[in-house]
Amino acid sequence: MKKNIFLSLRTHLLVLCLVVLQGCGGGGGSSSTGGETINDPPTNEPPTDTTPDGFNFGVQTEALPATDVESLPATITGINAVTPIAITGGSYQLNGAAFTTLDGEVNNGDSLVVRVTSSDQPATSVTATVTVGGIRGDFVVTTLTEFDEIPDGLTFAAQDNVQPSTAIDSPAVAVSGINIPVPITITGGLYQLNDGLFTADAGVINDGDSLVVRVTSSDLPATSSTATVTIGPAGSSVSADLTVTTLPVFDTTPAAFSFAERVDVERNTTFEAEEIVISGINVPAPISITGGEYRIGAGDYTANAGTVVNGQTVTVLLTSSDSFNAAATARLTVGDISADFTVTTLPDVTAPTASVLFPPPKSLTEARTIVVRGSASDGNGSGVARVTVDDIAATTDDGYATWEVTLDLEQGNNTLVVETVDSLGNANSSAARIEIESSPYFFSLRNLTIDSSGNQLYAIDSTSRQVVRVNLSSGAITSITNRYNAEDPARDGVGVALALDEAGNRVLFFNRDGQLVAADLSTGERTIVASPYDTLDMAFEAYTTRAGSPVSASFDAANNRVVALDTNYDAIFAVGLSSGETTVLSSNLDEAANPFDGPVSMVADAANNRLLVADNRNDNIVSVDISTGARSVLLDNEGVESPLQFEGPSRLAFVSASNTLYIYDASVFVRRIIAVNLSDNSRTIFSEGGTQGFFSSPSFIHDAASNRLLMAEGKSIRTLSLGDSTEAELLSSHFPVRENPLINALNFAVDSTNDSVYVLDGYLRRNQGSHVGAAIKRIDVLNQRRDLLAGGYIGDSFTQPDGELLPFTIRNGIVVLDSNNNRLLLPHYPSSIISVDTESGEQAVFADGFDSSDPLFPDGTDVVVDNESNTAYFASTRTDSIITMNLDTGERGLLSSNTFPDASDPEAIRLANPAGIALDRANNRLLVLDAFTTSPRAVLMSVNLDTGERRVLASSDDNAGRRLARARDLAFDPETNTAYTIGQAGGDVVLAIDMDTANIRILSNNFADDPFNRLFEPKAVAFDAANSRLLVIDGTDLGGIAGASNTLLAIDPVNGQRVILSR
Repeated sequence: MKKNIFLSLRTHLLVLCLVVLQGCGGGGGSSSTGGETINDPPTNEPPTDTTPDGFNFGVQTEALPATDVESLPATITGINAVTPIAITGGSYQLNGAAFTTLDGEVNNGDSLVVRVTSSDQPATSVTATVTVGGIRGDFVVTTLTEFDEIPDGLTFAAQDNVQPSTAIDSPAVAVSGINIPVPITITGGLYQLNDGLFTADAGVINDGDSLVVRVTSSDLPATSSTATVTIGPAGSSVSADLTVTTLPVFDTTPAAFSFAERVDVERNTTFEAEEIVISGINVPAPISITGGEYRIGAGDYTANAGTVVNGQTVTVLLTSSDSFNAAATARLTVGDISADFTVTTLPDVTAPTASVLFPPPKSLTEARTIVVRGSASDGNGSGVARVTVDDIAATTDDGYATWEVTLDLEQGNNTLVVETVDSLGNANSSAARIEIESSPYFFSLRNLTIDSSGNQLYAIDSTSRQVVRVNLSSGAITSITNRYNAEDPARDGVGVALALDEAGNRVLFFNRDGQLVAADLSTGERTIVASPYDTLDMAFEAYTTRAGSPVSASFDAANNRVVALDTNYDAIFAVGLSSGETTVLSSNLDEAANPFDGPVSMVADAANNRLLVADNRNDNIVSVDISTGARSVLLDNEGVESPLQFEGPSRLAFVSASNTLYIYDASVFVRRIIAVNLSDNSRTIFSEGGTQGFFSSPSFIHDAASNRLLMAEGKSIRTLSLGDSTEAELLSSHFPVRENPLINALNFAVDSTNDSVYVLDGYLRRNQGSHVGAAIKRIDVLNQRRDLLAGGYIGDSFTQPDGELLPFTIRNGIVVLDSNNNRLLLPHYPSSIISVDTESGEQAVFADGFDSSDPLFPDGTDVVVDNESNTAYFASTRTDSIITMNLDTGERGLLSSNTFPDASDPEAIRLANPAGIALDRANNRLLVLDAFTTSPRAVLMSVNLDTGERRVLASSDDNAGRRLARARDLAFDPETNTAYTIGQAGGDVVLAIDMDTANIRILSNNFADDPFNRLFEPKAVAFDAANSRLLVIDGTDLGGIAGASNTLLAIDPVNGQRVILSR
């Protein structure tokens, strides 16, 4: 009220002054100029107000003694400027800041809290006074009327039979009966307040606090330990005891335990014993181990001693011996009870290992026998006792470190399996295996289906278990599906019964699990469409004990289903491709007339809504109504005279245009195709296989576009014209594949590390005496394929992948592998060297600008690369010299010639016509074959890599006259210190030259024991060091080009046996 009066008086005085000033026409705020009066504008700012509205903090009673007590917050109002604040008798806090007793300042709206320390006497008041801008406010705190320091009584139940040396806690109790904090102390133990830390220090306790007492039990039996807690001031305190007494007797001897022994375990392997449970002890018992580790419960394994309590589990860990038939033992001791965990390794049960040294893993031979050489070893010390290949015992003279065996081969593909046995009888039934073809390499094709519009034949390859596509014009074969893959959902590869869904761009077949699988014709991806034999096996369970066997299938486009014939279930069934539902269309389960007895082939006669089935045991052809499944005998032997009676109808092909059914009919005595005109059922023998006959039960199908039958017999496909029964071979005998055949292989380079051979293939231009239009073809020996790496046959140019043409005229057909730089080098006539990248086929000019008159012109008959020095060495026939080339810079030099290093050296042999060159790095020399020198007649010489000095190593004069005459090319095996060359010493031969004895022998020729896989005109030789075999490019007469090389041979360096790697 005072403030309002003051403001009113101040306002009235201000108004009065303004009126007086205006009336007097004066004042500092106005002036007169030109008869006009200008007045200063009035100010509207309010006057400063530092007197707040009244505030107070109230009174607080029943406060605890000697305790800081805070007021409720009060808000300062009624001021418009900073105002001083002061306090007496306490401290204050502004806006949550720290409490203070110092004078300060406040602003309008500040929050103010006052703190007072209560009296330590009962019923006593303490006052704090706050002054703000002349206005005072008090905070009064009065203590309790009476202090109660004596708590209610406490008790802690004694605990008996406790574990020794163990911390024992009392149950929590709530302190009551006091209204002020009182002291607490303990002797003989620890105490805990309100889940805090246990302590032995004196403290303060409040009414309602939770109290727990802890005492550590004795380490002796039947012994008590007591903790005493005291609450309250001296003279009026209350005490309580917690007493714990240990077990009357300590038992650390557990019940007996044991571990089961492990026998025949793997060596150097960790094993866990079966978990045991410790029982029979009443106190922690010592635990220790020797020879292993243990763990308690789920803890970590340890070898350190510890303790274990009753009921805990223990596991022992032990590592077995690294020897065969040896025991390792860990002993676990608990208290004074011990038990052993023993593991004994198995005896030597590992069979010896073996590898085949020759022939290669996959090859072709025209022979019906093969000598297989290999090695075997037993790393377990038992020793190799026997090696067999396809159950034929191998012979050895060095304990099977090397062995060999001669085997008969079946025509076609032969998988030869090596079995090893050690002295203990441990056998490896498949220690090694190789595949060798004993005829021109064909696939085993059957179950044909045809896409006439696409001019494609699809077949199942039973050997590689995949679906293949055959181009009916070229005979080229490509794979639709990959080989068997254990992780493939359509696993177990391709079985039988192939059908084509043209609209769906897929083939359908049954795999060996009886699942219907679809394979995409573009990607080869396989998916399982249905599992019809889940239904069929149950339906025919009582009919036969034999497993279902689908043998024939066709695609019913109108009903989007596959119709299949099962020979073991004597049934025809359909599988819906949308629903996956399986329906039996016709079977002997219906007990209808004309039951099946061994149906083996089926074709559809769509025009008559029927299926035609060849029943092998009934010797008849059955017609099956597609709608009803009703069967009727269409053709049998009744009333038919020999030789037109059926003796075993097994395959069918139907020609709807002529209404003719072709039946392959076979027995022990006859194999022929019978043609039946279904209009009048008249029969004729269409074919008996011509001059070759039928070698197996063929699959065949009608090729309407060419009016012929296509027959898959084993590993060949031939055609039979329906017009005149003439036959033709659709597939050729290229090996391993038809693609990228060798036309005129001039030379090659071997990449042993990657099992690859790079062949320089070209067409001979006789009028120029050179080879042009060359190509580099990469033969992947291990994976059996040929690829065009670079080049082609376009005029006189070498075609790069990007279309740019490089002149590529090669003389003498030289190619060499520069493995350090992943490239091939080809001397290019007349003035450069071209490089070809071994991965991409990209070509580039490595060095050029050579002058044909230059004595260092890098031309010749052979070249070799020294990877260690990154140098190429050329045997030059132009200058009768050995020329070097740095493979980094292209810089050339002269290593040796008839004038260098010393023309007068009496021991030096002249270079007359170097025909081959090889590197003997261990002896720091080149080996050079000079086949046309006159004295001695032909020699193998060495050329020192540092000095160029030449020395004779072997000559024709010392080895049956002309053996080295007309020899060409050179290869070297540093392991056996043997050089190899090819020549015509009494015929086309491969010669071996022992560098220790200088003996020259014929390693391989066309006579004596090996007339197969003949040497027609060997062109080049190389030693495949990684596989310890010789490789030779050999010529045959192809396309009228005499001596055109088209065969890559592998030759055994021990016995000279030859097999074909590519043809």
